[in-house]
Amino acid sequence: MDGRLLLLVAAALTVPGAHARVPLGAYVVRLQERLSPVDAVTHMSNLFFEPESLRAGEHADSAGRAVLTRVAGHDVAIERRWSDGAWHYRVDRDADGDLANETWLSFTRVGSLLAVATVELAVPGAQVPRVVMRVLTSADGYVYGRAAQEWVGTLRVSGTKPARVLIRPAGRMTPLPAAGVPYDLLIDRDGDGTFRDVADSTPTGQPRPTELVRPDQPFRVGEAVLSIHSLQLKTGRLELRDDPARTGVSAGLLAPAIASHLLDGTPVSFAQLRGKPAVIEFWSVHCPYSEQVRPQLASLAAQFGDRVQWVAMAREADEDTLRQHLRAHPMAATPWRHVADTWALYNPSTITPLFVVVDADGRIRGIEPGARALAYLAAELRALIDESGTLPSSRH
Repeated sequence: MDGRLLLLVAAALTVPGAHARVPLGAYVVRLQERLSPVDAVTHMSNLFFEPESLRAGEHADSAGRAVLTRVAGHDVAIERRWSDGAWHYRVDRDADGDLANETWLSFTRVGSLLAVATVELAVPGAQVPRVVMRVLTSADGYVYGRAAQEWVGTLRVSGTKPARVLIRPAGRMTPLPAAGVPYDLLIDRDGDGTFRDVADSTPTGQPRPTELVRPDQPFRVGEAVLSIHSLQLKTGRLELRDDPARTGVSAGLLAPAIASHLLDGTPVSFAQLRGKPAVIEFWSVHCPYSEQVRPQLASLAAQFGDRVQWVAMAREADEDTLRQHLRAHPMAATPWRHVADTWALYNPSTITPLFVVVDADGRIRGIEPGARALAYLAAELRALIDESGTLPSSRH
């Protein structure tokens, strides 16, 4: 197995001794657990209750269950019942399948839209003593769940200032990082004490990349290239190692090679994009957000002209589907055929749209999903053009 991509989250590992040697080129981050802010809205996802009639029925016998989360192989159920003119909720905190002995959740209003209840789970086999979840109900009738735990520490790499590190679950269905389960890693690169998980731009138009790092890929911290060696929540220890790689899906590294074809069968490759900044969009015929941003992307493409190369790779592999869609919804980017390996590497979560910005030398400058990426995308491209000394006339 390639050691660069090895990602171990092993609760069963023993605590290293006080004088345990740290291998040459290793970096140890001591982690402390904390709860995320109550009003944070990242990583929420809808809870869907059965039966379906619950969506419309609000009467005394309305009741249903859904899965709140999964911990240590157990599905943790949440139940809701309609009584006294309102919905009431309770959670199977110990995952024993019996909600009769559980108390009803108490909610606190947060702002004008959300009511929040915090739930502590004690699930057999969990790698930490407690698992904290939150249940959120909104004014529009939706119910959401989210994992509430985070782990923070400080990474010290020679030649750069200490950087705060945050690890959090990637979603409510995996509230604790575990072997083979994705999690989020954020590094406070600018030292402002916050962890920015959305790329944006400053008031002066400078790009501010996200501080979210993919833990399954090598990544840069200053001049060092690191990869995760192990993460142990029980002992509060994150270990990273120097990585010889200079290629990876991470800002500052050379973008992994891509080989594909145009829709007419002409072979194309990532190497052909060298020499100019490039945008690679991962999109889908069936994604409304991909089409929602299409006019703005066309405007950006027109603004930068031939100074920037635009490529789009759809999630759909069927060429007839693509051609039919593009006839009705033309795009400024050059469509490349779907390549499964490329999607698995660059966009394993299959988020659409996803934008990868690459400089003229083939290094990744930033990766950002969604329609919210447009301001960052424009700022990053302008910075790349600025660095090359050739600005689009619209700037003046």
